[in-house]
Amino acid sequence: MGTANSGEPHQSRTSHRLSYDIKHMNSKRYCSTHEPISGVGTMSQERSVAIIDDDGSTREALEDLLDSYGLPSHSFQSADQFLSDLRRTGVCCLLLDVNMPGCSGIELQAELAKDPNPPAIIFVTSYQDTRTRTAAMRAGAVAFLAKPVDVSLLIAALETVLHETIV
Repeated sequence: MGTANSGEPHQSRTSHRLSYDIKHMNSKRYCSTHEPISGVGTMSQERSVAIIDDDGSTREALEDLLDSYGLPSHSFQSADQFLSDLRRTGVCCLLLDVNMPGCSGIELQAELAKDPNPPAIIFVTSYQDTRTRTAAMRAGAVAFLAKPVDVSLLIAALETVLHETIV
């Protein structure tokens, strides 16, 4: 699912930058010398991170980053695809874009809030409207990160989520 199909739009400048930043950080700092995210070793095999973004290169870059930390992930090109997929029941965290065709990230957050135990949400988006950020955080998002994502902020947010999930 993490590969782009021919029906997807061309990569945006932001997704190129995100992909470069993550691959550059992986090769320079994280792949060879990083320590695993705390809690990954004790994380249940069925618990995973869902990447929901309509940009294929962003999904691929985030999958590569999570894979370098040993975090299982599944990627989806839309919120609607995520909602219809059975694997969503094992998801402990979403890396979620705001602006996507169909159901937006904010609408997905509202839908998942109806569940008794919703997954944690970390927004990773180019959409930096203050009202949207405030609404997402008030609705319980763990973080609202700008693309290109600061990998250290993303890892810190994931560590927070995983620590809360296993404790």
